[in-house]
Amino acid sequence: MGDPVKPAAKPKPGWVAPFALQMCLIAWSALVLTETIPSYAIKLLCILFGSHAALIGVLTCIVVWLRFRQGILFLLLIATSPPAVYFALVLQKFASDRGWFG
Repeated sequence: MGDPVKPAAKPKPGWVAPFALQMCLIAWSALVLTETIPSYAIKLLCILFGSHAALIGVLTCIVVWLRFRQGILFLLLIATSPPAVYFALVLQKFASDRGWFG
């Protein structure tokens, strides 16, 4: 007899767009919490995690967008850029207050 008919394999959903979206959401929520939470320790954690999420999200979107040219990654890149710039300015002020830049 013939080979049994195999069902067509479903295409696997990509991991990049959900990952970049999660990094974008972490960065934006940390940005909002940084401005609204008065506690120093929690604010410092938001700055730490938000800046890392923004940087990882921006880098992921740039690298994968350059490779695959998917529009959703470009939109996520644009959405992640404001928190990345904000956290860069916050970290620069933090470093200059501590005298790390001379």
